[in-house]
Amino acid sequence: MIARNKTTNLISWVICDYESNTFHYDPGQGFLPSTLQKSVFTTTYNGKLICDIEGQDSPTRMDLIIDINQYNCVFLNQRLWIEGNLSIDYAGELDNNGNDPFGLIFDPMEMKCAQHIEVDQIEIRQLDFGFINSQMKPFEACCFPFAQHYMTTIFPQGHLMKDENDLYAKISEIVNQ
Repeated sequence: MIARNKTTNLISWVICDYESNTFHYDPGQGFLPSTLQKSVFTTTYNGKLICDIEGQDSPTRMDLIIDINQYNCVFLNQRLWIEGNLSIDYAGELDNNGNDPFGLIFDPMEMKCAQHIEVDQIEIRQLDFGFINSQMKPFEACCFPFAQHYMTTIFPQGHLMKDENDLYAKISEIVNQ
């Protein structure tokens, strides 16, 4: 879910549910193991992206195939993709007891562009995640085919960084320590 923080006016990603295929940090519960019993997320030699995951203790099941060869990269809304990742919060059962939103530290160039995927070209074999199910059709999709976070971390305090310049300054600070 995407919202605007009334206090800071930052665009914020609000996480209502998630799955992780590795150890991950949850602000409400600390470090946790994988939540998946099966996790395949890869590309084939001929450019098909395969997503086949199954929740360990949840009804989550995603089985999708997308041919990513045919799509060019388009520039992304930077306020949504940069600022949104600097202000992330949880809602519903994942609410972190009123703690401040947190942000990610990452190279902003990873969010400059992505492949805009035509949703009718997604082969959906199964899609059950949170309130989303296979009967629903996505209205927009994108793929970051070459993004690999070579630097990513979480800062637990909310709103220390407000824009791309603050993000670059933080990366420089970490690299030069």
